[in-house]
Amino acid sequence: MSFQKTLCLLVALLLGVSATAFAQVVADPRGVRVRFVSPDSASFAGIGKTIRVNVLRTKTLAPVLDSVIVVLRPDTSKFATVLTVNASATHDSINTVTLLGNGGAAVHSRFVGKLAAPQGSSASVDTFKFTFTVTEGDPENTIAVAQAFVLPNGTTAFKKLNNLNVTAISDVTGFTDPVGDKKFIRIDGVRPPAG
Repeated sequence: MSFQKTLCLLVALLLGVSATAFAQVVADPRGVRVRFVSPDSASFAGIGKTIRVNVLRTKTLAPVLDSVIVVLRPDTSKFATVLTVNASATHDSINTVTLLGNGGAAVHSRFVGKLAAPQGSSASVDTFKFTFTVTEGDPENTIAVAQAFVLPNGTTAFKKLNNLNVTAISDVTGFTDPVGDKKFIRIDGVRPPAG
């Protein structure tokens, strides 16, 4: 092989590797964000307090979502091993990943929400709104995060996203916000409310 051919092959290889190195990783599905609305980051939600989570779909980027499930989780350690959630998922089938562990479906369903339609919509964003209430006897958790399972239209498997995810929602200029808001909350169902 001549020097010129070898040089051309090396340049082509270098350009191919550098192009993939600079390609931005985007969320799957793109255009979907997970946000804690309340309480504020690192704040406690005590007995009787409400936890609000929004899943936002940017209409121009994301596919229509047939279903959205939000689970409040104690930490991020189980995200990689969480069971596969298919389109027929129910509260009972994903309860073991919630804040309360293995305490029975009735107990778990308080930290699992499933919606098939947005509760708020604008010209550019659909908002799926979830509300959970802390009750007496809920465990004390130093870190709780929101895990979302979204089912894009025409698919049979949910995609996993969480509010700590820093992956960009897309590679489109102006739409590169991270999937998550990087917030966590604390839950305390042990101590009585002040006052």
